[in-house]
Amino acid sequence: MSNDTQKKHIKYVADMIAAGLLADCGCDICQPKIEPPKIEFTALEAQIKKRLAELAGTLPSEAEIRQNIQTLDEQKREWQKLLIVVDVARPFANRIETQAGRVLAALTEADRMTPSFALKAMRIVLDEIRPEVKQR
Repeated sequence: MSNDTQKKHIKYVADMIAAGLLADCGCDICQPKIEPPKIEFTALEAQIKKRLAELAGTLPSEAEIRQNIQTLDEQKREWQKLLIVVDVARPFANRIETQAGRVLAALTEADRMTPSFALKAMRIVLDEIRPEVKQR
């Protein structure tokens, strides 16, 4: 659009506003579009890539995470087996006249969640029972 046409349009709009026939004009001549600021995406992208590279060195890989899950599942299965053994042995522990037998018999439901404690008591009990069994 030529400069002369723009001046004519602006004068026309001004006269219409002065006469009360027009409140405002929203055209591109009267209201020039403001260009949004240009963002430097390449610098931002470089920062993101750099941060991702830093994080990649600190985060475990998917294979490591899967291995850890598998290890935890195996430990869970071992714990469950141990808890079954403790539950089976506890009623018979009352018959054992040793400190370890009393400890095993006194295990409560809360103690089941610490099987290492129960396992130690069971080992002592079994060590004391073995000689008696061999004598029979």
